[in-house]
Amino acid sequence: MIALTNTARQLELDLASASSVALDIVVAFQDIRYADQTKNVGTTLSSSNGVTDVIIAAAPTSGVLRVIKSISVCNRDNTATETARIYYDESGTESDIIQVDLVGGDQLYYEDNQGWVILNSTGSLKTALSVDHGALTGLTDDDHTQYALLLGRASSQIIRGGTAASETLTLRGTSNATTGLVAINDLGGNVTVGGGATASELRILEASGAGTNYTSFTCPNLTANVNYTLPVDDGTASQFLQSNGSGTLSWATAAGFTLGTEQASTSGSSISFTGLPSGVKMIVISLIGVSTNGTGTVQFQIGDSEGLETTSYNTQTEAHTTVTEYTGGWTIDFAIATAAIYGQLILVLEDSSDNTWTATGQFWNTLQSQRHPVGSKALSLTLDRVAMVTTDTFDAGAINIAYSS
Repeated sequence: MIALTNTARQLELDLASASSVALDIVVAFQDIRYADQTKNVGTTLSSSNGVTDVIIAAAPTSGVLRVIKSISVCNRDNTATETARIYYDESGTESDIIQVDLVGGDQLYYEDNQGWVILNSTGSLKTALSVDHGALTGLTDDDHTQYALLLGRASSQIIRGGTAASETLTLRGTSNATTGLVAINDLGGNVTVGGGATASELRILEASGAGTNYTSFTCPNLTANVNYTLPVDDGTASQFLQSNGSGTLSWATAAGFTLGTEQASTSGSSISFTGLPSGVKMIVISLIGVSTNGTGTVQFQIGDSEGLETTSYNTQTEAHTTVTEYTGGWTIDFAIATAAIYGQLILVLEDSSDNTWTATGQFWNTLQSQRHPVGSKALSLTLDRVAMVTTDTFDAGAINIAYSS
């Protein structure tokens, strides 16, 4: 196919030497408008009697593809053989299509999809011609823009899968049963998908044996470019992908509670949970049937890498209508050795700048008494431990914690 693909590309003819009789040239073409595929036909009549270039088919207007349907060049000079050259001219850059010697009476004829022939003066076939589309020594020649130039074109090029509706362009890495890769911009650069009036989808198909369904990604209407940078690893189980607000993505653990390891409260006077991660904002301490061997108090204390804090707590414990202040921790003061304690203390980080924690608790014992410790405590460093302590010895029950970031 001979085609004029842009407004700077035209078809020209020149002669190697002057001719006493002009060559008669007739060119028929069809214009196809890209936008709506509207088609129009046209004809150019011209002649040449010298080496001066003659435009035999002008460049199309913007948005139009001009397809050459036929070309006829007739040498009416019976006394001389003329060498005629037909070529593309794009802004002064020439690309040869064909060059032939025409003796007197010969006609060079081209028909779209049929090729070139030379007819004699009686109209009979004299020679069937083949056109060199580029030898192995000329792979960079850009003389036929109806073909894709694999080394690229200075003015870019479009490769289409077909001309009918919904046709597909398929690229495969190999024809071998062992499939290969299709590399896109392997030396770097961006890859653009879409750009039409309707947003395009990036579709990833399921395996052919499972069906024809796909997962797709669609870009919404944007007010600015958005770029996402993926994490360097795949995260851990149950994590989710979060953004820093500037397009950098990272894995994060969903908000929720992490349950500690339950500890028996059957001996000793202090039970600690250490190694809590930084960023913890809430801790729930749960007691199940905890008791001591005496009538002393049970307190909850918090601490950091320097150890448990045992002073400067601002707390109170309510017992019915009585309120008692404590500075050594959030306190349960049942003072009954035979009663088992149940309930929870909820600690919440109030201010991360000074590590201030507030707490409220609800406890009861098997003798139907209740205690409600409340208050606050500021740490010098980030909290990393909590403990339950007593002035007696623990002799029954269990304690555990759950914490959340």
